[in-house]
Amino acid sequence: MSLDLDGEVIRKVEAILYSSRSPVSIKLISQILSVDPLIVRRAVMDLRRDYEKRDGALEVASYGYKYRIQLKSQYFSEAYAVSPPDISGSEMKVIANIAISERGLSLTAIKKIAHQRTDQILGHLEDMGLVRSVSRGNSRIYTLGRKFESYFGISKEEFAKRIRSEIANKSSGDDGSASNQQE
Repeated sequence: MSLDLDGEVIRKVEAILYSSRSPVSIKLISQILSVDPLIVRRAVMDLRRDYEKRDGALEVASYGYKYRIQLKSQYFSEAYAVSPPDISGSEMKVIANIAISERGLSLTAIKKIAHQRTDQILGHLEDMGLVRSVSRGNSRIYTLGRKFESYFGISKEEFAKRIRSEIANKSSGDDGSASNQQE
């Protein structure tokens, strides 16, 4: 294994980070490329600086000790106009309501949002790892799942903050309507 950081290694690391749907560890990239982990780490940091310097729509995001190249959150709406997400509007509505709830949402609260499609929506979101259910007393509470952050490329907290901001903007908007977003 070489300790030289050359352009080819950087391009290969970039290809892996861009191609992966979920964040990838330095160790895994090192194994894939048969390159020393220190070289991979330097390549990731160089890429991160390059993307920041360029100030484009993409970024090298870190999730703990894992990384991926992703679209910056402020460009989601433009990108989704031509490449819709794998989840429906109803599913997004459920996710948004779960995100802004402090302790998760009960099945009863979700049924008020999703109506007859509740089981289908929750099943799909649980299969994707975007939501999970936990037992609390005699009821099931739904919270955001472990794959949420890697799927959306945003922390749960930041997502909830943006949803709350959108709600505040809509409630002070021209139509005067405010949606009931709490349990």
